[in-house]
Amino acid sequence: YYAIHHVFRFTFKRFARFNDRNKRTDHGSGTWTPLSLEICMEYMCNTYYFVFYRNLFLSIADFKMFIVMKSMHVSFELLSYVVRMSSIYFRVTKQLQTYWFGNSQTACRVLRFLSDPSPYAMWTSRVTIDYMIRNVCGITSGIAYIFGSLLLRYGYNKPFYEFVNLAESNQFTLTITYTLISLCIELWIFVISVVFMYRCHEIIIAKSYTVLLQSQPKYLIFFVFTMAHILTDVFLAELIL
Repeated sequence: YYAIHHVFRFTFKRFARFNDRNKRTDHGSGTWTPLSLEICMEYMCNTYYFVFYRNLFLSIADFKMFIVMKSMHVSFELLSYVVRMSSIYFRVTKQLQTYWFGNSQTACRVLRFLSDPSPYAMWTSRVTIDYMIRNVCGITSGIAYIFGSLLLRYGYNKPFYEFVNLAESNQFTLTITYTLISLCIELWIFVISVVFMYRCHEIIIAKSYTVLLQSQPKYLIFFVFTMAHILTDVFLAELIL
């Protein structure tokens, strides 16, 4: 599931980046700055991932299985974001890109689609923004999933949501517990990552994301509506099943 998610996420974001390059910034007599489709796709892909990821806890009864799944999740997160922020990773991948994609005889149009000629400053800015969006989606989806599940199970309209009520009380309690533990672990890993990257690499993870939201607060509106839409889809899918 994680591998498929990253394949689709990479493909959608790369096409979105090409789309952003050809956007017009003038509208009529004034000037406007459109939202980046690449960043919107980052919000949407991560929201889908985390909502369905939390939903898997309904099927896990063994705590050891939860530990294994959470360990894999944390490991993939660190490799996908924290490791990719380092200058060592950038230098190695830059050399590989120069060798494979810089030679016109070995590179083709499809392979160049995978390359990223960004300088290190832009690269770290993109990765830090992605990592911040990842954590915003993860923490928000976890809190929303807990409150949504409790509302559907104990709320005034609980007779209409049999998939929650049919779950055994013990399993439902485990699901909420797993989600709470997962949130605490993710927050802890995020704080450690922020401190580590600042002290060891002088990278302020939240800087680029903060500047982005200050210049374009409309991203938050997009994120709120995306989260509400995806949570509704998940609950309705469970209801139909």
